[in-house]
Amino acid sequence: MVYRARENAQSEDILMRSCQEASRLQSDRLDRPLRPRERFALRLHVAMCRCCSRAEEHLQFIRRAMTALAQRRGEGDRPEGK
Repeated sequence: MVYRARENAQSEDILMRSCQEASRLQSDRLDRPLRPRERFALRLHVAMCRCCSRAEEHLQFIRRAMTALAQRRGEGDRPEGK
């Protein structure tokens, strides 16, 4: 009985209960590497949820834009010829 309860809790964790949890994982991923179970749960949820899929695309766009901006600012701060 205890094993079955633990198995059910793990299944719920993997399938994720809400978009709010997916959003938290998307944000957490910016600060730390996700554990394999978290990555799987997020990928599964994003694959099934159109809203979270769009949020994922927006986060990726923002990440790329900020990286490009940081690179441009770094290049612009260098003295000429160096």
